[in-house]
Amino acid sequence: MRKEEQRIEKKEEEVKEELKTKEEEVKEEVKVKEEEVKEEVKIKEEAMLRRFARALGLFMDSKRMKWLTVVFIIGLVWMTFIDLYGIYFIPSSLLVPVTVVTGGLWPVFFMLTSLMALIRLERLVASQTSYAKSLSIFLPWATISILLLMIIWSRFSAAFLLAIFGVAFFGWISFQAFFATRTSLHYADDIFMKSHMTLIKIISVLSNFLCYAMIIGSFYYTVFILNPTEIIHQPRELPLIVGMLFALGFNVLNLEFMIRHRHTTVLDNLALFGLFISLYSAYFIYEAGKPTSASFNLVSASISLFFVIYAMGSVGETLSERSLVRRHWTLSAEASVTLTFFLASGYYFASTFLSVLYEDPNLASIIGVTIKLLMFPFVAAVTEAHHMLRRIGAPPERAASSEREQGPPTQDEADADRNE
Repeated sequence: MRKEEQRIEKKEEEVKEELKTKEEEVKEEVKVKEEEVKEEVKIKEEAMLRRFARALGLFMDSKRMKWLTVVFIIGLVWMTFIDLYGIYFIPSSLLVPVTVVTGGLWPVFFMLTSLMALIRLERLVASQTSYAKSLSIFLPWATISILLLMIIWSRFSAAFLLAIFGVAFFGWISFQAFFATRTSLHYADDIFMKSHMTLIKIISVLSNFLCYAMIIGSFYYTVFILNPTEIIHQPRELPLIVGMLFALGFNVLNLEFMIRHRHTTVLDNLALFGLFISLYSAYFIYEAGKPTSASFNLVSASISLFFVIYAMGSVGETLSERSLVRRHWTLSAEASVTLTFFLASGYYFASTFLSVLYEDPNLASIIGVTIKLLMFPFVAAVTEAHHMLRRIGAPPERAASSEREQGPPTQDEADADRNE
């Protein structure tokens, strides 16, 4: 009897030791896999930054591209000058025609340039080897653009404004929202994580609540504290409410995808993306609802410049894939760049044109920001839904892991073995 008890005790010790050894092995394997996932995420983040830098370099890829970029910057600087200081240097009777001719030149020029690039005749609008030659080519094209602009403005002004506001103005805002969303979600692969850190999940959920707080807080501060007497009696209040609801609706959708993909690396990216859109929406709410007497500020200019650069990089990354419309039909780099510059210059011309139409240029700026507030979260939500449902798909099911299936015996199994 004593020997039997000793045999059972020895077997129990062996089972415990085996359990301990296998548990340590499983923990080590889990740790190794988690490190591999972290390293893979890090590699993807670094690769995304490199892709963005290379995509932005698309605009500096050759002398022709550099020249077109310089022309775009010159047009942007000129339109900004008219927007801010034109009223002080240009007689009021000439302000509108000067704005139309000198500001509308740039979107018309890039429209013609993009059409030439689409049919692979970009060599006729800028040289690949010489800046001096590009300048000599630019001058006649600028003249043609001005003449075409004057004909369209004098005979088809309504169609021209429809093209500028309907295509370029709204197109550039949608363009920014679409490519910002696409680039932000581009590297979010659906990688299953067996043991996603609970802390990450908690932080992600808290970040979503922070998004609601930022949007509602910005609306409350802008309407009821910063500008209560002015905005309540103006039609700006309704667009602010609708824009706030759009931004909140985006966060509801984003939370739904965060819950569905809580065991994947997509969770972290969705949380950061939600913060990005919410911060921008909160900024739009403030800009669209601030007092019209507020002056130009450096923060607004910096954010606008950031989104021009961000959109340019996103466009370079996406359009350089040569996969628009049909796979066998590809866009050249010049076509990608000039289409981007057409939309961007058209947007800034429309903003400048609004500023000279209104006696108060700040009110014109507020109109543009209000449209951004309404469109940006809506386009971001649609783009995210399409990306998550079509590109990433349904999250993987958390099936029992092989370690669990082949893992160490439980205590009940050890007791049963002992009683055999």
